[in-house]
Amino acid sequence: MFNMQITLPTLLLAPAALAATKGAGDVWAHSPRYDYIIVGGGTSGLVVANRLSEDYNVSVAVIEAGGIELYNPNITDTSKYGNAFSTLVDWQYESVPQTFAGNASQVLRAGKALGGTSNIKGHLYNRDFATAFGKNEYLEVYAARWSPSRALGYLDLIWEWRDKLWADMDER
Repeated sequence: MFNMQITLPTLLLAPAALAATKGAGDVWAHSPRYDYIIVGGGTSGLVVANRLSEDYNVSVAVIEAGGIELYNPNITDTSKYGNAFSTLVDWQYESVPQTFAGNASQVLRAGKALGGTSNIKGHLYNRDFATAFGKNEYLEVYAARWSPSRALGYLDLIWEWRDKLWADMDER
């Protein structure tokens, strides 16, 4: 079986690199072209790519620096929260010295894998939007476009996708 951590990023990057290369002869004419190239396969990048790809006339490429971590127990096993920190799936950004932290620098965690930081956050999110955000002024301004019930619909899609993914993994 091929190595998914190496193969998929290569498949994602190679066409985009070819499309951007002005080579001799027919290379340019036969290289894949994309309407949109999303740099970063984190949560936001994948949401943008998904929404753009809803139009079948649009081609979208996603470029991600990290790999696919479907079988990494430091990510998939929620009891191991924190084990992915300071590994190859963590960008480990360092802040400038913080005045109110005794001039110490802080490590800022960010996921380096398809799915981004959501891979290293322990699979935690707040599903109770109505209680947490029900009286927020932001919601009053944007109520026509956003509501707790609408957000809940997207969260249900996440669970549906997750269940399908785990079922596919169990079959392998």
